[in-house]
Amino acid sequence: MRHFLKKMNPRLATTVMLAWGCLVVIVFLKNSHTEYPQSSAPMLSQVTLNDLRNFIHLMNIKQLVYNTHKKVSVDLVIVVQVHDRLPHLQQLIRSLSLASGINNTLLIFSHDVYQPYINSAIHNITFAKTMQIFYPLSVQMYPDEFPGPSLQDYLDDDWRNATVTQLKHHWWWTSNFVFNRVRILHDYSGPVLFLEDDNYLTPDFIHCLFLMRDHASTCPSCRFLVLGTAKQGHLIPSDYNAVIVKSNLENYGVALNRSTWHEVSKYGEFFCKFDDYRWVASLTHAVRQLISSDPTTMALALPRVARTTSCGSLSTRKSCRLVKSFRQFPTFFTTKTVEVESADVSHGGWTNSRDQILCMGM
Repeated sequence: MRHFLKKMNPRLATTVMLAWGCLVVIVFLKNSHTEYPQSSAPMLSQVTLNDLRNFIHLMNIKQLVYNTHKKVSVDLVIVVQVHDRLPHLQQLIRSLSLASGINNTLLIFSHDVYQPYINSAIHNITFAKTMQIFYPLSVQMYPDEFPGPSLQDYLDDDWRNATVTQLKHHWWWTSNFVFNRVRILHDYSGPVLFLEDDNYLTPDFIHCLFLMRDHASTCPSCRFLVLGTAKQGHLIPSDYNAVIVKSNLENYGVALNRSTWHEVSKYGEFFCKFDDYRWVASLTHAVRQLISSDPTTMALALPRVARTTSCGSLSTRKSCRLVKSFRQFPTFFTTKTVEVESADVSHGGWTNSRDQILCMGM
């Protein structure tokens, strides 16, 4: 091989070597997926960090779609931000499998960590088309240098936590990738629903999302549809067909379409420079540059999403009663209240100039 490469044009030789290296990684990882090992040690210990970076780069380029044998239209795109929380991800997948209309969705899982056991849980999905993308600038990919943790993090006056800042970077990268680079969605103009891997959904969440989209004609400035709110302490069963119109976003299943994304992304600097590590608060800040005074969000008064990281055991349903107890599949919605929030309040964690520059570069 070396003798052969010496006779080549240097640029061509470099290309061949890169292609050969990527092929070796793909073959190795493909074989490693055969039995989906429960432990990541055997596989990840046998590849270098550069190999893993190259594999992730190729996966983002190839954009493989699984379960394509399902000859159905894609009416909804669901994007899941995946971290290293397998038990919660398994609960989410279970709730998705029970949802009415899930066959007509494309599930995009966006990872900030590569783990075989997480891949296995996703590869076992048979009820919808799926795709995996990988955040290429994660702490796992850069464990000793920016944008991962580095010595500079502790020398700067604006001290940073790479694991925390990654949350905002990951969502912003994912949104740009889904709306601008996923080829299968080039002509798709429907809603894109963003979920977290610790979400648990009711069987009627898709039904409610589309019903809420129809009801949004009563609020022309409402660009976002949200499946719930954090104020779940006083749930009223009769609110099963009510929505709340408000001016701030909450991370309980946020849906938007491509036209809204293109509007908001023009104000990306306000997202990237807002001193808040939470992507949903930063997105609210950016949206308010576009829509300064009117409500921007329509949220379900009776949430169709719970968080398994905060609601206790799903087997007892103590704090997740909504997934079992309340009436579902309403035929219409009414607007319960209109809430206009005050000025944005920063929660900090996002003052480092390197994070701001990286974010704007995405």
